Amino acid sequence: KGRVYLATAPDGTRVALKELIFTQVPDFKSVEAFEREGQVLRQLEHPRIPQYIDSFTDGEGVNMRFFLAQSYVEGESLLERLSTHRFDEAEVRGIAEQVLEVLVYLQGLSPAVTHRDLKPSNLIQREDQSIVLVDFGSARERGHTVQGTFAGTFGFAPPEQLVGIVDATSDLYALGMTAIQLLTRVVPTALDVSYEFTKANI
Repeated sequence: KGRVYLATAPDGTRVALKELIFTQVPDFKSVEAFEREGQVLRQLEHPRIPQYIDSFTDGEGVNMRFFLAQSYVEGESLLERLSTHRFDEAEVRGIAEQVLEVLVYLQGLSPAVTHRDLKPSNLIQREDQSIVLVDFGSARERGHTVQGTFAGTFGFAPPEQLVGIVDATSDLYALGMTAIQLLTRVVPTALDVSYEFTKANI
């Protein structure tokens, strides 16, 4: 589990401070994912991705706390906006075009980076309508993975991602489901969609 605070850095700038919370002694998988997020962000430089600032720990054992500091993005998530705003086709098209810019950048890296958890709550819209993709805790620094552990959100992740298969199309699928939710105001898991697995993606 995680919690995000708005904090002030020593130089006076505002930062988003993400804390990894444990109810017992930190487990390996959670710590690995948290450290991976910092490692991934450290290598990224794009105006629509938060900038990595620092990471550190505090305490020991069950009292150990992990923190990740990144640039603060002021705005509302698209999920929050859905509660007060109805998106039209033109708006959603504009949002999709901005997110595609980020995906082109991520997939153009060597090795490519897959976000794996693209959804309305991880897309922040600034006051000037620009979009920022946040929360790289599920990201992977590879172009294609097979037989991996599932990471992502049901409804937004493509069927093959549920069994650990991730490639360049995974985030595109999630973007499509995000657009559907913005237009219909219905969460993907509530849509009447049937998935068929083929031999190629089992």
